[in-house]
This record gives sequence, C-alpha cells and structure tokens, in this order.
Amino acid sequence: MLVGPIHIDPPFIPAPMAGISNPPFRRLCAEQGVPLAYSEMVSAEGLIRREKKGLALLARIPGEAPLCVQLFGARPAAMAEAARIVTDHAAAAVVDVNLGCPAKKVVKSGAGAALMRRPALAGEVIAAVRRNTTLPLTVKIRSGWNSASPNARQIALIAREEGADAIIVHGRYAKQGFTGQADWDVIADVKSGLNIPVVGNGDVTTPRDAVEMIRRTGCDAVMIGRAARGNPWIFSQAADLWAGKEVRAVSPTERRRAALAHARLLAEHVGSKRAVFMLRAVLGWYVKGLPGATAFRQAINTSLSLEWTLAAAEAFFAASARGHDAVDLAKVVSGP
Repeated sequence: MLVGPIHIDPPFIPAPMAGISNPPFRRLCAEQGVPLAYSEMVSAEGLIRREKKGLALLARIPGEAPLCVQLFGARPAAMAEAARIVTDHAAAAVVDVNLGCPAKKVVKSGAGAALMRRPALAGEVIAAVRRNTTLPLTVKIRSGWNSASPNARQIALIAREEGADAIIVHGRYAKQGFTGQADWDVIADVKSGLNIPVVGNGDVTTPRDAVEMIRRTGCDAVMIGRAARGNPWIFSQAADLWAGKEVRAVSPTERRRAALAHARLLAEHVGSKRAVFMLRAVLGWYVKGLPGATAFRQAINTSLSLEWTLAAAEAFFAASARGHDAVDLAKVVSGP
C-alpha cells in the first residue's frame, strides 16, 4: 500500500489517540517497525491562532516513523490555513482530516464525526485541505453518525473525489463512541467501492485480529489504537503473523526496557512535573496483567516525584522478574 510516496509495509499503523499519540509513544511504536504514525488530533482553529498547545503537537523526536498530522475543524478556510501551516512546518509527511472523532467538545463545534451529518461541508473541508498541501492526504471516517444514517461509503467517495489518497474507516457509528462491537463489514463495503487504499480500524485487540481484518475485509492496512497502549509489540507481532511467522513472546526484560524508556522519553518531552501525572496511566498500561500490578498502580498514583516513580517502576519490574507475589510487590513499592 502506498500513501503518496510512503510505502505502508508492514500494513499495521498506530491510530491517533488524544493524550497518547505523542512523540515518546510514536518512538516506541517505530522501534516495532511501524511505517507511519499519526499525531494526536490538532485543532485547526488553535493552529491558525498559533496557540502553543497546537504547535506543540507538531513536535517530533529522533527515531520516529514518518508522521501524519491529523487536523480537525469545521471551517474550510481554517482547515486550509492549518494544512498550509503543517506543510510549511516540515514536521509532517502526511496530512489527515478527522471526520471520525465522537468527543462532545469536537462534535459540538461541528467538527470530527459531526461532519458525517453534512456531506457537502465535509467535501468542502477535504477540498480546502487538498488545495493547500502538497503532502499525501488521508481522511478518517466512521460508519456514519448513527445506525439511521450509515453513509461511510458516500463520505469515502466524496473524499476520493476531493483528492484523498487513502481512507481510514472505523467500523462504529459516532453515537457508539467506543462501545459495542465494530462492524468490519462496513470496512469491506467501503473498500469494494473505492480504487484508493482503505485502512481498517476498530476492535483490533490482538495481532491475529489485525491479520484477520485484512483477510475478512480486503482492506489494505490496519490501524491499531487502544490495544497498543503499553503494548507496542502488537505491531511487530502482527507483521510476523502477516509474514507467516510465529508470534514472538515479549520477555520481561523487553517489557521493563520499553516501560522505562517510555517513561524517560516522556519526562524529557513534557518535563518532570507533568510527566509524573501522565506516568500513572502510561506505566499502568505496561504492568497490566502482571502480579502486583494493582498495588503498583495504587503506589504511583500517590507519587508527586518523578524520581520516586521511576525507582518504583525499576523495583516493580525487578521484583516481577523474580516472581514475587502481590504482597511482596506491595512492600517493594509501599509509597513515596
């Protein structure tokens, strides 16, 4: 699969996730061979006002995969100017138009999945972005606004006509949010009606799910979201399966190294004061399912010290490798 000049091989890429798809997360995914990564969604209105938050989302660190910057907005003029800024900034290799976000704040502004209720305006937004960037363009959509308006294929065809190079389809309605089951048949339907690449998204929780989505829907690639939190290996494992190889298990040493690398990169990227709060979630992803994980999460959730949190993580993984039970681990990380 090609998106412009970018070869999407292996065909497994991380999804844009607010508060998650930052440079440290993307760096860990790049180490697992992803060919493209998406930014957190960036407000076009904020970007054209040169707000620090929006500009910060364009930041990159060494070792990342090529970056797709995802823009959201409801005004064609604002989206056009934001696309120009992103292109001139030189951070991005691809631009994406978000027509799939169901968050209330985004939808209330008329952006994200709300645009699926207004196909003509969605087309104007996509066309405006296309006119203002020379970069490849993708568009991320949902099955529709709700079950009464299943218009994924209609929106996908509009996107293609307005110059999109690929379409990403999340097989849920906007009204579902992330509840219920993703309908992969929607992905297959969109793929059958397009002559540009289609990326499937939704309910991919294992490497086998990723490969099965391609086989069942005919999509060209798979976008993996929540299952990649604390589990960047899902991309290399899916690639191995796709190549006919056995899935390689993740060793305790690899898990420890990735968790601590993620923590330290995050501290460098956002500063220690902010990182200590963000790490409550990030480290929680990496310890999920391990003995003593609950006690560890409870301990770091009271920490205000980055140094203590990192030391606790080191102690947790060391104790886990020795096979300590939850009681032992609770003593190891008894609190700052």
